[in-house]
Amino acid sequence: MARSGSYNFSLNRDNLIRQALIEAHVVDYFTTPDAPLVSQTSTLMNLIIKAWQADGLHLWAQRPFTVFLEKDKTQYSLGPTGDHATESYVETAMRVAGAASDTTLEVDSTTGITAADYCLVELDDGTLHRDTVASVTDSDTLVLTTGIASAAAVDNAIYAYTSKIQRPLRLIEANIKNSSGDETSLDLVSREEYWGLAQKTSEATPNILWYDPQLDNGVLYAYPEPDDVTDSLEIYGQFPFDDMDSATDDLGFPVEWHDSVVLETAYRTAARFGMPEQLVRQLRIAALEAKERAMSFDTEYTSIYFKPETR
Repeated sequence: MARSGSYNFSLNRDNLIRQALIEAHVVDYFTTPDAPLVSQTSTLMNLIIKAWQADGLHLWAQRPFTVFLEKDKTQYSLGPTGDHATESYVETAMRVAGAASDTTLEVDSTTGITAADYCLVELDDGTLHRDTVASVTDSDTLVLTTGIASAAAVDNAIYAYTSKIQRPLRLIEANIKNSSGDETSLDLVSREEYWGLAQKTSEATPNILWYDPQLDNGVLYAYPEPDDVTDSLEIYGQFPFDDMDSATDDLGFPVEWHDSVVLETAYRTAARFGMPEQLVRQLRIAALEAKERAMSFDTEYTSIYFKPETR
């Protein structure tokens, strides 16, 4: 029996649109949709995709990220223009002690660090210096844009990363990690529970988080105030789906969802174009079945444990 041996079937934006228009009987198999029709259907498809973000915790949209804590700071802005939070970073350390205003740092390794990366340096006063990388000289030397604000001893931590996270839609679980790599689970609480806490400016290792999604950047509240900048928050969050902007953009969904996207778009298009009621009804039923099938597959098959609330 001959098999293809390939597993990369996927449809880009305009392929999905054309298939949806065929299903809706707006175009036939031999017709290429014109630009205005593609544009309008693209808008509709993006509306559908964005609305589906509210359905639940889609597994492929859940990813871990790190928030770098700052001394005496309880609120962290999470998003493209927010505070220092990223899905991937490099950690190294000072190989030679640095003095105030030093721009050239001798570090253990520059592997994975590139020019224009964000760079955070642990200072001896217990704070993090926030800077960007101007250049990487060699395997153990990097140059900062502005220079460190005060002294940094040998073995002080350095973190570098390229991109800040997108605004998380919600947080799923969170740990706090210390400099030894040990992690402790944190409680994710509601607004009411967080605002009911006394002395929010007391200093200790955070054990409670509340997340307010907002619009541009979300706001993360940590309690108590962090007292160690070598601790970090390791969080699992749900992120937005990619926009479908260009003709060749791939759908940011698993391939199991392609049929659902096509049929939902076809149903909405057929209704918009005033197609026969029977066709609209058939597409609606097919779209619901396809989405239910995709949603039922989009789950983890694990044990569920229940315990009483003790706080």
